[in-house]
Parts: sequence; C-alpha cells; structure tokens
Amino acid sequence: KYLIFTGRMHCCETVASFVLEGVVNDFAKLPADDPFWKEYCIYVVPMMDVAGVENGDQGKNRQPHDHNRDWDTAEKDGKEIYEVTKDLKAFARTKKADGKQIAMFIDYHCPYLFNWAGNYLSYGEWNEPEILIFKDILEATVNADTRPNRIRFNFMDEHSYNRNIQKNQQPNVSKTWFYNLGAIATFSVETLFTEKNNLYVPENLHQWGDNVATTIREFLKVAGKNNEAKLKSFKLNGASGTITESITIGELDFYNNSSSSVKDWYELGQLTLDANETVKLDFTAIGQAKGAKGKFRL
Repeated sequence: KYLIFTGRMHCCETVASFVLEGVVNDFAKLPADDPFWKEYCIYVVPMMDVAGVENGDQGKNRQPHDHNRDWDTAEKDGKEIYEVTKDLKAFARTKKADGKQIAMFIDYHCPYLFNWAGNYLSYGEWNEPEILIFKDILEATVNADTRPNRIRFNFMDEHSYNRNIQKNQQPNVSKTWFYNLGAIATFSVETLFTEKNNLYVPENLHQWGDNVATTIREFLKVAGKNNEAKLKSFKLNGASGTITESITIGELDFYNNSSSSVKDWYELGQLTLDANETVKLDFTAIGQAKGAKGKFRL
C-alpha cells in the first residue's frame, strides 16, 4: 500500500512546504526495518505548481481554474490543463492496475493569514468516519506535545467550528479524485500562516509536521478495518471480566444522501453487548431511514 502527499497546489501557500517538510523528515527518521515500511511506501510531490512558485504567482482561483480544481471526476482523461495533474493521475492509476492500494492522500495547504477557524482538516462528508478517527488521534498527539511554541490543533474550539474540521465536498478537487480511486482517507491539512500570539517559524512548523506524521502512523493502525474488527475493539474497550448485563458499546449512524432536505449523519440506535456476547441493535429511528439511500457507520 502507499500514501501520496502533495504541496503547493496553490503556489503562494508557502507555510505548507514547511509542514510537509516536517512530515517527510519525521518519516525519514524511521529505521529501514520499521514495520511501517513493510506495509507502506510514500510518494511526495512537494510543489504541484512549480511555475507559479518560480513566477511569484498567487495561484489560488487562477482562471480558468487552479491546480486543485483540475481533478473533475466527471471529465474524461485529457481535459486537465496542467501536466502535473495528468502525470499524477496516470501514476496513481498505474499503481492501482499493478494491484497497489492507495491508503491515504493528503494535500497540504495554508489558506489564511489567521482566522477564527484555526488549523483544521478539510474533507468530504463521505470520508467523515475516518477523518473523525484521525482528528481524535491528532488532538491527543498535539495535546501531549510539551515543546514550546507548539502549533495547536484545537485552540479555537470555543467557536464550535466542528472541532476544527471543515466539510468540503467538491467534485473537482484532488481529495475527491483520490477517494474515488479507493483511498481509505483523503483530506487536506490546512495550516495558518501564523497565529496572532504564536509566530509560525520553520522550527514549530516542522514540529507540527512531525505531529501530523505521528498521527498518520497511528491512524493507519486502526483505519480501514471491517465492522467485525470494530465490534471486537468495542468489546475489549467496553468491558472487562464477565459481562453480567447488557452494555452499550457504540451506536449505528446513517447518512441520508437521497433527500435534498436531510443530508447529515444521525443516530439510528444503540449497539449493546449482552451476557452471551451477542451484539444487539436497538433501532430508535429506523423509520427515518426506510426507503432512503445512504450509508451506515458504526
């Protein structure tokens, strides 16, 4: 399996290069016999818009479209206007034809000088279960980091910005294309140019990058597992010794994508584990899902 990291889809977003450099440096520290390398390899395109960088261009929203709007899944091959997009698509398709699965695609951006959203992950709603796992691991990793001037992930929670996760479901962006190719998780890491009270410099941007790298490795240990594996982990985490009564081990949610008025995850019911270790589902809102088309998550 393999991962692809890209940077500078928007050539002016210089901070993304330092973050991606931190990610790469952290992975480079792993010994050659580390278990990670036995299962995964990583491909990095550090500057997608090389000409824009060389010319000092801004890049984002360039007409007719910028590098990260060159991925329309509805268009036939050959309609891309940037050669690097064609080349990266061809590379990924060749890997798939060779039986290699893409595990993750991460695009590194820095869209704002500073704003209330903070540093966040941008992703499509179809990828939400995986991103929520990644988010939790990243928060724990950053919170455990005691280095001075560390770059925070959840420092703007008081604004209720979905724990600094933004849903961005566009059909013509790179993360959508790679998700459709079969990746477990695709998203962009969005880093501010700086904070008002914490200056971003190469040192702490590299540290932020190695926290992201640590999160990637931990995420891949648990992501993409089937529901049976998830239920086993719930059982192990939710009970010890003999089960004498039913306990709640999780919930089943449903995402309705057949209704124009209801497009969100909502809880269907609680999963419980009884004394015979039988999983039971108590539907509390099954009527809402009747006849609807969508998908489930545990």
